[in-house]
Amino acid sequence: MKNEELHNVLQCKNLTIGYSEKKKKTIIREGLNLNLPKGKMVSLLGKNGIGKSTLLRTISKIQPAISGEIFLKNQSLEEISAQDLAKIVGLVLTDHLPPSNLSVFELIALGRQPYTNWVGKLHEKDIKIVKNALEITSISDLADKKYYQLSDGQLQKVMIARAIAQDTDIIILDEPTAHLDIHHKIETFQLLKTIVETTNKTVLISTHEVHLAMELSDILWLFTPDEFIADTTENCIERNDLEKLFSSDLIYFNSELKQFRLRK
Repeated sequence: MKNEELHNVLQCKNLTIGYSEKKKKTIIREGLNLNLPKGKMVSLLGKNGIGKSTLLRTISKIQPAISGEIFLKNQSLEEISAQDLAKIVGLVLTDHLPPSNLSVFELIALGRQPYTNWVGKLHEKDIKIVKNALEITSISDLADKKYYQLSDGQLQKVMIARAIAQDTDIIILDEPTAHLDIHHKIETFQLLKTIVETTNKTVLISTHEVHLAMELSDILWLFTPDEFIADTTENCIERNDLEKLFSSDLIYFNSELKQFRLRK
């Protein structure tokens, strides 16, 4: 086995993503060949509606691929059971939580479900892991609060803490800062970077926060209208790849300033 394969927690080979409705197939992107290395922070960038969420849902087995192969830890995604998948991939999605009376501790403890028995009883090890997730995300003081009493920023930390408690190799987040103010956007990105550095987990985040992604990500996945680019952040900036994200007469990417600027 190649050394690079040993260090990849996820591989996509000739992957085609999209939707199948009855006999009709809608292809969003085809021929994707991607590697997700262990212990890296990866940001997926692209304009609205280009297929970022579809890609994340496909590689996490929420929806099927049109064709191609996906491997997690060198095992075919098709052969991985739902319970085993929940021990490899943790998801933080933008879907609203169903109404409930759960406390913050109880919500985070749901991340332990892949490891508990059918009644979901927490053992001493599970409780320790949940408390550790609370500490990592600096929300121990919120443990007894009901989740519906939280601000958007606090709730996002709780959802990240639940993914930490799930103890997976990969944490996938779909637009986790979409409804947060600038302070909480930065705080969330820094938290994710800290998780990568302290746990050696892989974090894959879909985001529109281009500047934070450039500042804190090890690798960028650029979902452009014409191609899919996956490379180190430094290489993407140096080659001016981010210019390809948007076809616009209004803005351009300045690689020296590392930011998008208005055209004059």
